[in-house]
This record gives sequence, C-alpha cells and structure tokens, in this order.
Amino acid sequence: RRRGGGEAIQTKRPAIAWALPALVGGVVFANHYARDTPSALQEALEARWPMSSLQFGLLHNVYYVPNVFMPLVAGAMAQAAADATAPLVFFTGCACAGHALWAAGVGARSFPLLLGARCVLGACYEAIDLGSIPFMGPIFRDDWAKVVGVTNALLRVGSVATFGLSPALLAAFGLDAPLYAAGAVGAASFGFALVAQRVVRRVEGDRAPYASLNGSPAPAPPPRLPVQAALAALPAAFWWYALGGALVYAGAVTWLALGSKILAGRFGLSVAAADGLILCPEAAIVVLGPAVGFLVDKKRSALTARLVAAAVSALSFPLAFGAYYGDGSSGLAYGTFVLSAGWSVFNTLFWATITVVSPPEALPVATGVVGAMLNVGPAALPALLAVAPKSRALLALACVSAAGAACLAVAAACVPPPEAPLPPPEDDDDALFGEAPPPRLACRDVSLALAGVAAPVLDRVSLSAAPVSYTHLTLPTKA
Repeated sequence: RRRGGGEAIQTKRPAIAWALPALVGGVVFANHYARDTPSALQEALEARWPMSSLQFGLLHNVYYVPNVFMPLVAGAMAQAAADATAPLVFFTGCACAGHALWAAGVGARSFPLLLGARCVLGACYEAIDLGSIPFMGPIFRDDWAKVVGVTNALLRVGSVATFGLSPALLAAFGLDAPLYAAGAVGAASFGFALVAQRVVRRVEGDRAPYASLNGSPAPAPPPRLPVQAALAALPAAFWWYALGGALVYAGAVTWLALGSKILAGRFGLSVAAADGLILCPEAAIVVLGPAVGFLVDKKRSALTARLVAAAVSALSFPLAFGAYYGDGSSGLAYGTFVLSAGWSVFNTLFWATITVVSPPEALPVATGVVGAMLNVGPAALPALLAVAPKSRALLALACVSAAGAACLAVAAACVPPPEAPLPPPEDDDDALFGEAPPPRLACRDVSLALAGVAAPVLDRVSLSAAPVSYTHLTLPTKA
C-alpha cells in the first residue's frame, strides 16, 4: 500500500510469525501426550507394576487439583513480566524437572516418585496450555480464531497419539518404554517454548517498520496494568463469559470422565465401544476446529456474534444428554453427533473470543482467571456425580451445561453497542480540497478535535471545515 501516492508501506506481519502456531502446537502436543499416557496404560500399570486402582486415581487427582489456582499464578506472572513469553518458558522448564522425576520413578519402580512427578507436572499443565495466549493474541489479532483452531487440533492429536502409540510400545518393548517415551516427549515442550520465545522477540523487533492498513503507524504493544488494576479493568461481559465457559467445561470434562460408564450401562455397550464414542467429540475438534476458526476470521465476527454463537453451540450439551436419557440406538447416534459437532464449535469459539472480550492490557491476567475457573467444575463435579444414578447424572450435566449457555447469552447482552462508524480516511490529501463541501462536524467530533489539536492551531483554523478520520485530525494546508 502507498501513502498519498508516495513510498510503499509494509502492512503484513513478518512471515516468520507463522512459525509460532506450529511451535505452540508442539508445546501443547507434548503436554497432552505426557498427561494422558497413564490413562492409555491403566490396565498395564495396575497389572504389571503393580499399582492399585486407588493409587492410579491419586496420579490423576494430584495432577488436576493444582490447576484450580495455578493459572491465576501464571496469569499474574505474565501480567507483571516484561517478556510475555517468560511464563511459558518457566513452566515448561519446571515440567522438565517433573519429567526427570517421572523417569526416575519408572527406573526405581517407586510410586512416591511417580506421584511427586505428577504433582509437579499437574502444577504446570494448565499454565503451559494457556501460556501462549498473552503473546500470540496480540500478534495474530486478526487471525486469532485460525490459530486457535490449529493449536486446539494439535493439542487433541497429542492425546490421541499416546492412546495409539503407548500400547504399541508396550507390546513391543514392555512397560518401561512407553513411560520413558512420555517423559521424553513431554520434555520436548521446553525446546519448543525456547524457540517460540526467539521468534516472538524477532517479530516484536520488526514491529516498528510496519504500518496498519490505513497508513497510520502500527500500534505498539498495549501498556501492562498492575494485576489489581487489570482485574478491575475486566468488563462485566468477561465475567459472564468466564462463568459460562466454566459451567460448560464442567459438563464436558465430567462427561469425558464418566460418560463411558454411563453409556455402557444405559445402552449395553462394551467398554471399548463406549470409550470410542466418548472420544468422538475430541476427534471432531481435530477435524472441525480449524474450519470453524477460518470461518470466524473470514467473517470478521464481532464479539456479540461470537458470544451468541458460543451460547447456541453450548446448547448441544443438554440436547445430547437428553438424547442419552432415552433408550435406543437412534438416541445414542443423535446424542453423539450433536455432542461432537457442538463441542468442536464451542471449544473453538470460546478460545477465539478471549482476546476480544478481554482488554488488551489485561489479557494475561484474564487468561489466568479463565483457566482457573475452567478447572473448578472438573475438580469437584466428577466426584459428586460418580455415586449418583445414571439418569440423575445426565440431568445434572444437562442443567449445568444449559446454565453455561445462559451465562454466555448474558455476556452477549452485556457487550456495549458499537459506535457509529466514521468515514474511511482519505489516501490522497488533494481529495480534501475538492469542490464538494466538507461534512459538518458533530459536537462529539468538535470535542475530539479540541482534545487532539494544539490551541494555537485551532485559533487559525475553522472547525467546521476540518474533517476527522479514524485515527487523527486532518487539517487543510491549502487555501
């Protein structure tokens, strides 16, 4: 693009920035591969270690409980840090220590060492998953939904990969091989994070020569607020959005934990068949997530539209649970289809919205708040519903999910209406001096002019002839 017919101005981010989604995808792939390996080897661990069912359950409990508060710590760190990539590098580095402890526990056949390793890894898990949002969101402001779709797909591929590869390694080399492999793959996340940090520094170093599409200088990174001020700056729409997401995630994650047993009991399915149906929503994210992200960015969906679409997609949960409440193969097929489609759309829309519903200067702490709230329900609800009758468990999950959809609808209603658009800026300065009379300024435009132009200049220029563009006041320089 050229300014006033003169020198060309670059309008695109550096090409190297597009390496970031792949690098962050590698981080979350490794994170989820290591997280889900014990689940993929549950029967072998209990039979060959030997490990009791209670001990196996403890490996999961110590992993997930810290995520109720650790995202808040990570968000506060990212809010205060001068380098937005520092928390991701820090937590992936801490996870390396956890993976080393895991390998030591495997070699020594020590359950306490494994338990300690899972505790360290669990404390880092959510901070790693969400650690890229504070620096990726501003860089990919106009392409964030695409990035979310791709990274969410890679995240799920990590879970699927360990369920396929770990049993194969078990059959070929014994129990130690897949356990060591989980530690090695998980530790690779630190290398991906270090490379991502270098790329971000390169991109931010190239920020100055770039310009926005209307020819004005590209915006600098927003100033960071103190943590308390950032929390106070979060609007009402954000809190309803976070609460709605927490309720929907509580229903979804609890279903992933208990759904296999419920389906097997209600429909007479084998454990393997029920497990396959439970994985369908996760597999749908791999297929549909990137497509949803590309569509959201192509349509340039506004915040209200995203929240309404997220609320509608969240209704797929109570609809699916209602279908499972009945009997027959048609209800089973309908519920699985609706749940898979709805979960893939909701998941992508929810994370594609966080950079829009949060003020840019408060994005790191907003990410921490969302991460913590999303883990409250999954930490408590499965234990509460595990002993409930299957029909009541389905009803409870449907009610929780419906409440989440309602909160997202309230969030959409809390979004302030957009201001009336101003006319686009002129590319050619001579166009300001044509025969057509300039538009008369409204009172609001006059106040903007008074705020943006020095008083001596205002004394010499007629305000009624001064058109206002999006970004600055343009004053005539010709008679």
